[in-house]
Amino acid sequence: MVAFLVANELRQSLHASLDKGESRYVWINEILDPTGGPGYARRLIHPLLPGTEGTLLSTEHRDSSGRQPYKTELEGVLQGSGIFFDYRFPRSRGGPEEDKTTYAALYPPFQWIVASGVYMGDINNAALTAHADIMQEKSRLERWHLLLTLGACLLLFLAIGHALFRQSRTRQRQMRQRMGRLENELEQRGEDRLSMEAIAACLAREILAGKFEPDDNFPREMDLCKRFDASRNRLRNALAQLVGAGLLERTAGRGTLVRPMSEWQLLDPLMSDWISGLEGINPALMREIYAFRLSVEPYVSALAATKANAQDLARLERAFEGMVATANDEQQAAHSEFDVAFHEAIYRATHNLVWAQLGSLLRPSISQLIESSQQAAQQHDQAHHRASLERHRAVMEAIRLRQPDMARTCAERVLETAARDLGFGLDHPRLETPRFST
Repeated sequence: MVAFLVANELRQSLHASLDKGESRYVWINEILDPTGGPGYARRLIHPLLPGTEGTLLSTEHRDSSGRQPYKTELEGVLQGSGIFFDYRFPRSRGGPEEDKTTYAALYPPFQWIVASGVYMGDINNAALTAHADIMQEKSRLERWHLLLTLGACLLLFLAIGHALFRQSRTRQRQMRQRMGRLENELEQRGEDRLSMEAIAACLAREILAGKFEPDDNFPREMDLCKRFDASRNRLRNALAQLVGAGLLERTAGRGTLVRPMSEWQLLDPLMSDWISGLEGINPALMREIYAFRLSVEPYVSALAATKANAQDLARLERAFEGMVATANDEQQAAHSEFDVAFHEAIYRATHNLVWAQLGSLLRPSISQLIESSQQAAQQHDQAHHRASLERHRAVMEAIRLRQPDMARTCAERVLETAARDLGFGLDHPRLETPRFST
């Protein structure tokens, strides 16, 4: 009775395992006659062939290969231990027989032979799959090994290249030092050559005057050395100043190019020196300087009206009186100097460190604009010059009376007059200056 109940429980479980799609299963044969022969056992549970459960088995049965699997199984389990044996059995009901290897063992309490097997084809497929996985992993490891080897070689080459590069740089530096010493010796012998600063100033002023367009190729070093009768080292130092000021760009393979005006460092002190000695400034650069003044000076004038002290007002008066005294064609240079001093005094009257220093740095640029404006204004009569002086006076009085809004308006009128003299339009962008309250 116990064996019957256990068999029913196992039958449900084993059938369910095969229903889940598992390729391996367990079957149970109950021994009826240990001596073998027809009817030696009854098929108790077989998930693959449930319709044959309860049928009698014979040790004389042979598979398609001629082997007697039931006889081999019975003899093996009766020896007291399990047995592995091969035979042929269909994979599915009604299908062809395939090679299969099985392990069977005896369960003595119920005289059951419990067995489970694996088809050789599944073993081969599993082996092939495992082999493919191993080969894929091997290939991956080989790729990593190759990458690591290449990386190590690359690092080695970089280390060697870096060492050679440093050695080359050291030799070049030593060569430049020797060339520098030779040049110094030549200079000490009294050869009459332009200084590096003079060469840089000459070349910079040619660019600032508009002789070269943006992205133009600059003359070659060899040609410039011949032009200035200068050594290559001295010329390179001069060009380095122009590169630092944003006027030139030196690119390997392209040579030396003139950079766009937007890249020029106009606040560089060297630029101020170069602009101060310039004759005929680039019109485009002049428009940029004017646009800056139109955007900034009205605000600076309004700020000066709130900050100026007695010394600032005295400085403004002296500059303005100088403008009045030199308002004639014979003293145009002196008049320009007083005009520049007038505007510089407004920057200083803000008592702001940045504005004051900015006014000093931009002095040459402002001077160029003022000189160009006055040269253009020479075609007008004296009434035009007096009107210009009155506009400057209005700015000074607004600052003296601490009227920031009026100072801003008067400064705009001064700059609008300059724009008309230079032939500029009045559509330049400007800062949104705040309204000051007194």
